[in-house]
Amino acid sequence: HVVYFLVDDLGHYNTQITNPDVKTPHIAQLASEGIMLDRFYVYKYCSPTRSSLMSGRLPIHVNEQNLANTYPYAGIPPQMTTLPAKLKKAGYSSYAIGKWHLGTSSFSRIPIGRGFDEHLGYLGGSEDHYTEKTGGGDCGDHPDLWKNELPAIGMNNTGYAGYMYNKKALDLITSHDKSKPMFLYMAFQNCHNPLEVPDKYKDMYPGLDNENRQKYMGMSSFVDEAINNITTLLKQKKMWDNTLIIFSTDNGGPTYKGGAANNYPLKGGKHSDWEGGVRGIAFVAGGFIPSDKKGSSTDGYIHVCDWYSTLCNLAGVDPKDVVPGVPDIDSLDVWSLITGKNKTSPRTEIPLASFPGRNQQPQAIQLIKGNYKLLQGDQWCSGWTGMSYPNATTAKRGDYVGDDKRYDCGDGCLFDIINDPTEHHDLSSEQPDILNAMKSRAAEIFETVYNPNRGKSAKEACEVIKEKWSGFWGPWLTDNSTMISMT
Repeated sequence: HVVYFLVDDLGHYNTQITNPDVKTPHIAQLASEGIMLDRFYVYKYCSPTRSSLMSGRLPIHVNEQNLANTYPYAGIPPQMTTLPAKLKKAGYSSYAIGKWHLGTSSFSRIPIGRGFDEHLGYLGGSEDHYTEKTGGGDCGDHPDLWKNELPAIGMNNTGYAGYMYNKKALDLITSHDKSKPMFLYMAFQNCHNPLEVPDKYKDMYPGLDNENRQKYMGMSSFVDEAINNITTLLKQKKMWDNTLIIFSTDNGGPTYKGGAANNYPLKGGKHSDWEGGVRGIAFVAGGFIPSDKKGSSTDGYIHVCDWYSTLCNLAGVDPKDVVPGVPDIDSLDVWSLITGKNKTSPRTEIPLASFPGRNQQPQAIQLIKGNYKLLQGDQWCSGWTGMSYPNATTAKRGDYVGDDKRYDCGDGCLFDIINDPTEHHDLSSEQPDILNAMKSRAAEIFETVYNPNRGKSAKEACEVIKEKWSGFWGPWLTDNSTMISMT
């Protein structure tokens, strides 16, 4: 069994693993009994990380854009085989809960059309935690809550959404035939804004001088409780001994105003290619972990796309996905690294993005290779947070590490992220040969960037939402890209 806990917008310093002031004891306990992945990399924001996980491609080879539900070709191209579709070949039952953000326009792009057997969650990138409304866009403020092939009418606006998703996970595990392998993709809505959480979790932090930070840390504690509920049930159902738990964030925590995360001591945060934006907190745990490796760690490079090959091989399925017109998978099997059989990672380089910040159009590759990181262009969220961030002074002065805190790397900044993980010392003038070699490799990779036409935001979707789905977000195109019938 595989259970992937993907926590939205979780900062490097926002669990008890790294910060003793955060009340996430169950997450910390799981990590201490598992294997920490100290050099685990993701994209700098939401949808590309999820696209990479599910497709086995680096974001530059599948999707680098966060697009609204009204875009016809957002997310993963349908011709790419997703991870749950691969695992289905090994007899897995696959369940998706929570955030999707990998395409909405047609049934071939939502979870039930991408290999999942059961799904409850929202199709877009964010929404209110109580009303499930998305907050606007071209079609206005509509609820986004979907169950399998229909809108989850009547389940919206019934309380804190995290409770609903946690209950769904418990129900699926309870009803699951444990003789069959299970893939549970638990994509938490927390800790994405809006910063909302029941008072009992916020009140766990009475001494904080910043309300947003209080809410954010309460949201982390909610995730901890939900994870404990799930792992406890797996043990009660005697599934634990054959379960692999994967825990990670989807990007660095948002340090801009309204985000309230903290990536201390790393530089930057969500929307940036600094370590605070792309080096995610991650570990594996569960009864499937070799007993002699529990409580250990690895510092070899792992990218989120590497789970595709790793899990396929563990399941006994060929991970290859050669499809005309789209890039092949980049995923590498890292299980031997994680379990200590191999001391070095098969991954020696990580192209992080094809542009700095959120420009969303290819410009220049941001690259990790060996000890070094190359950053090119105008870098966002260029600063460091303290151990108590954000605080009252931050709010008073407006001194956030936000998108507007820029640093122009021009033709290239160079950092030794192994010996300088907080990226304080730019080596570009001291190591011109290494800089030029990195830029040369980045230029080669740039030629492989996959940037298909995603279409334009289609207001025609609004009519389908209103007439076909009772005002809920849902698919609005057929798989042949014609409008869905209203009848």
